[in-house]
Amino acid sequence: MTESPLSQDFFNWAGHDCHTVLDTRFGHGEHFLHTWGLWQRDPQRCQRLHYVAVALGDVSSNLPHELAAQLWGLAPGMHRISLSQGQVLLTLALAKPREDLQALLRALVCDADSVIASFEQPPSPDTLKALTRHCIRGTRLALNHCDTPTQQALQNLGFDLQADGQQATYNPHWALRRQPLPRTAPSQALVIGAGLSGAAVAHSLAHRGWQVQVIDAAHTPAQGASSLPVGLLVPHVSPDDAPLSRASRAGLRMTVQAAQALLREGMDWQATPALRDGVLLPHAAWIKPQALVQAWLSHPAIRFEGGLHVAQVQCAGGVWQALDARKQVRAQAPLMVLCTAYGITQLLPPDPSGTLPLWVDEVAGQVAHGPWTAELAHCAPPHPISGHGHFIPNVAHGTAPFWLSGSTYERAPLDQLDAQAGLQANQQRLTTLLPQAASAIATQFRNGQVHTWQGQRCTSRDRFPLVGPWLPGLHISAAMGSRGLTFAALSAELLAAQLHGEPLPIEARLAKAFGARRWQV
Repeated sequence: MTESPLSQDFFNWAGHDCHTVLDTRFGHGEHFLHTWGLWQRDPQRCQRLHYVAVALGDVSSNLPHELAAQLWGLAPGMHRISLSQGQVLLTLALAKPREDLQALLRALVCDADSVIASFEQPPSPDTLKALTRHCIRGTRLALNHCDTPTQQALQNLGFDLQADGQQATYNPHWALRRQPLPRTAPSQALVIGAGLSGAAVAHSLAHRGWQVQVIDAAHTPAQGASSLPVGLLVPHVSPDDAPLSRASRAGLRMTVQAAQALLREGMDWQATPALRDGVLLPHAAWIKPQALVQAWLSHPAIRFEGGLHVAQVQCAGGVWQALDARKQVRAQAPLMVLCTAYGITQLLPPDPSGTLPLWVDEVAGQVAHGPWTAELAHCAPPHPISGHGHFIPNVAHGTAPFWLSGSTYERAPLDQLDAQAGLQANQQRLTTLLPQAASAIATQFRNGQVHTWQGQRCTSRDRFPLVGPWLPGLHISAAMGSRGLTFAALSAELLAAQLHGEPLPIEARLAKAFGARRWQV
């Protein structure tokens, strides 16, 4: 491929909110770095640049610092890398052993405005067909192999070729069966719920130009389950790299990137290794949820209003309205997103096609936390432990750092939890997790230095969140269970990408596992 296909004119992003590039071979990142540079130097550049790249081999570590610093924990699957203050989003699709380009292309959900088609040998017609599925009318193609069979295959697929055979435009002379991904223009949005899920959704929408109002029954954000003093982010690990494992990896990366951009490392969050079932995981973190919620809601396009209890939602004239117990409209917008955990069961209006089962449940939990002392520092591990429960050591809190451990899982209303029984259960859990530190911890329990925090989680029957449209203009992002820190940012970006027709941050099958309507029959 010559340099000319990668000129600024080739990308044609001027005047657009978003431009998506699909690269069939990431290699050493040369095409991405060149495109990123063109975007940075162009005063008429698009507001957001999505760069979706396939990597059939290892990703080079010899890359600029801003990019290389984010390429940690790469494993087969998809990874979303946020650069240039979130305006450049690199989605890397890494191949599994013996996985080919066609399989990776099938896993992607994206409409490309530009395609950089780099092949080590002339592509087969099937490969070109798989690539064409990501093209929309007007997509520009740059190609490094321009032999006669390839040119003929492209013409048969609907491309108009330029004279040199290295550039083409997708312009089929027939009606397309596949419609482009729907794109919603930003306007006003109403988010109900100001916990991790609601704050993440509000921030993702505001970043894309929406004016967002967030309301909550509590007077301040991050109450309920999001008031947890500190939470642990650790990837789920399974021998077969199950969907939950891939989803937790993607979610951990997104939350860590948010923390790096918005929070104070060492005070609000801390990257750390963690020990899980005897295996040291190099990439984990503890985060204070309230700090993250406040940071997400601090965007200038977000307005928070607390003390507003929503009893019902309804659609009137294409506008979704939040009503109080007296059926008075308290807030409204063309787009509404319900992020009220178990509260969605009371707020969701009936589906005209028949009520769909949500299969969500409430699970209460208690954690224990106490002072981090010099004695504990000598006998407890310096990094978190996860297994049957978890332990987070030495969490910064002014001059009084603390440890936290939990959590119980209790099928009881929050107001009926037995705090003393919760303390005993967490003490027993700590004794199992930290036998060497058991004596020091037992002393803290006896001296009344250990305190309990209680919260209520909303879980789905398959432990995946519920994300996406329920009715036109009404979306859901809920049921994070005990993985709110892991899934809130990922779910919000998934929802926003679906609204804007952007590349999804996870593969197609995994996105379906998050779908709010996945149990529809």
